[in-house]
Amino acid sequence: MFPDHAYGPAFSSSKPYARAVVCIGGFGDSPASFSPLIKEISGGTVSGGDTIVLTPSTYGWHKWDHFHSARTLSYKDWVRDCLRELRLANTLSDDVTVVAHSTGVLPVVICLSKLETAGADRLVFTGSNLKPSKSDLSSKRLLLSPVGRLIRFVLPVIPKKLRKGPNGKLRPVDTINEEYHRNGFYLKAFPLNAVVQMWRLQDEVLSLADSSLHTRVKSVYLVNGELDGSVAPLSESEAVMTRIAGQSTSVESYELPGAGHSILFEKE
Repeated sequence: MFPDHAYGPAFSSSKPYARAVVCIGGFGDSPASFSPLIKEISGGTVSGGDTIVLTPSTYGWHKWDHFHSARTLSYKDWVRDCLRELRLANTLSDDVTVVAHSTGVLPVVICLSKLETAGADRLVFTGSNLKPSKSDLSSKRLLLSPVGRLIRFVLPVIPKKLRKGPNGKLRPVDTINEEYHRNGFYLKAFPLNAVVQMWRLQDEVLSLADSSLHTRVKSVYLVNGELDGSVAPLSESEAVMTRIAGQSTSVESYELPGAGHSILFEKE
């Protein structure tokens, strides 16, 4: 029998790319969500010059058939998908960067803390969903309690929670860019099971031991919008990652003025 890591594409001992970038999206994010980033780092193509960009479609997110599968999936499915992409990136290049947004941060941290076959050199996390926002804490406690199963049976799909903008106006998606509100792609409802799985995975990350992040990771960059209303404050995410990363990894945080949660879709 072949070991798990033997499966997948095979290349010569000389890896074909100088850099590999893996982009892991969050709830409702399609691979196209990273188009602005791909344009910046590889000239608009997924394999521009010496860089290849991997933008997987995460199980249960963004497509209609995936939306239905999200009603029964486990957070382990997200970890599995993330692990597959990290392994692929490491067969393509010796220099791997992971860019993850929102809930996509969670499987990345698990893979790079618990699974030795995954590795990366640097991490860029935007709108990190490492901890819930204060407004979501009571919902999290309720849905993870024994009565939560009954709630999921009665309400299998829930409307997406609206966030307040700087002017007090409710936003259908957490960006300040109102043009994206009208013309962008985003989900207006979520299967409640997927939300519960997100919070369970969040708790898995929060229970990780100190300094458990893969020693190959040398830098972690946290980038949040100043007006992000979807996740915990940037300072709390920085504290979580600093503890998990340990002293051998640098953790830096940046706050973008005038931006919400989905920073790739802001105007500036």
